[in-house]
Amino acid sequence: MSCLSRRQVSFYVRWLWCITTRDDNDMSDIDNVFKSIIGKPTWNVNKGVGTTLTFEFGDPHLKIREPKTVKPNTSKKVKQHFARRVITVRGAWHLWIEWCEWKAFNSEVLIGDYSSSTRILRKVASEFDGQILTNVIVQKPCFTTFEFDLGGKLETKPGVVDEELCEMNHQWSLFEPSGMVLTLRADGYYCHKPGKEFIYPQDWIPLFP
Repeated sequence: MSCLSRRQVSFYVRWLWCITTRDDNDMSDIDNVFKSIIGKPTWNVNKGVGTTLTFEFGDPHLKIREPKTVKPNTSKKVKQHFARRVITVRGAWHLWIEWCEWKAFNSEVLIGDYSSSTRILRKVASEFDGQILTNVIVQKPCFTTFEFDLGGKLETKPGVVDEELCEMNHQWSLFEPSGMVLTLRADGYYCHKPGKEFIYPQDWIPLFP
């Protein structure tokens, strides 16, 4: 991807921490991750599984999933799925909007949300495609706003939080070129560690202590 001009990139990352104190290390950790994609255009924006959305940033590369051997009692459909080699094009950074309630806007006009039809979800994805990420705002208790240069805006908030399965309630995850993954959970905790490593309960850090 070519570098953007100074005029095109006159943005900054604002994190709204509506608390009297904060951990500066936590702040810099999150801030440093997102500043890497501020000023970069998103591409190949897609509707994912269910109501999820995926955004690519940075130079493209091929992600290859080799065929896998599954257990003998696995269904025929699953066996056929894992018997194939799957090749997808991914960006250096991959933003996954996961299990949350989100709303999408174009110039402050609502164009769809997590409960929209498949047709609308695909239209929402196409609206964001090619727009430059200009700002990321996180607010208490656990809301995130992603702002783009051509009027696009995506707001996320926690869905129904299952206390027994809170590890499944991820609002979003940002996959980095280094292999690190930054994930924000619905209960206001985040984790930043290599994606291939197991996540232990103590790895989750409260966003708003």
